[in-house]
Amino acid sequence: MQILRRCSCVTCTISRFCRVLLYSTVTLTSYPLKEYLQSRISSAIELRVSLIPTLEQWKKEGRSIKQQHLHRFIRKLRNLERYNHALEMHMNGYEWMRDNKLDFKASAGDVAIQLDLISKVHGLEQAEKYFNETPNSLRSFKAYGALLNCYSQKNSFEKAETIMQKIRNMGFATPLSYNAMLGLYSRLGKHEKLENLMQEMEENGFSWDAVTYCYG
Repeated sequence: MQILRRCSCVTCTISRFCRVLLYSTVTLTSYPLKEYLQSRISSAIELRVSLIPTLEQWKKEGRSIKQQHLHRFIRKLRNLERYNHALEMHMNGYEWMRDNKLDFKASAGDVAIQLDLISKVHGLEQAEKYFNETPNSLRSFKAYGALLNCYSQKNSFEKAETIMQKIRNMGFATPLSYNAMLGLYSRLGKHEKLENLMQEMEENGFSWDAVTYCYG
């Protein structure tokens, strides 16, 4: 009986391997292309190998790769808190698109996402370095807001207050930036500052949202 069970296990293992091999090499015309690319990228991530060969093979097969596809994959990885993988996708994937002269244009939103990921994976110092090396043309309210959020998440009180004041001076303040500071004040027990900031929001015409009410 043990021999039969072992044979059955070996057979199942071989069967699964064959299905994976067939799945990864055969063109599945009935499978949505974006999901097919996603499955290949997911496999590369699970195996902890570079994503570049996967993208190269996809291109050799004559398939298109769009910036929006990478955006979608990165968003899913962030939602799953796979920050290392999301950062690799963001850096290597976009660099590969630029090197291959594909349709790619860096945006302030891309800067904000990479700031957040670098902070989570490598810490504030590397995030600050990236921000300082970013061209001024891409330092919009999104980039400043992302840097403020990095400081808030790391409870970096003085740096958060400094960048928040700069955001005010530049006219970049939004409910998101206020909420980032409110969260920081709440975690650090700075209740007087929290109340003053909520009053400032009202004076500047910003309505409270669900997050703001959590600190009210």
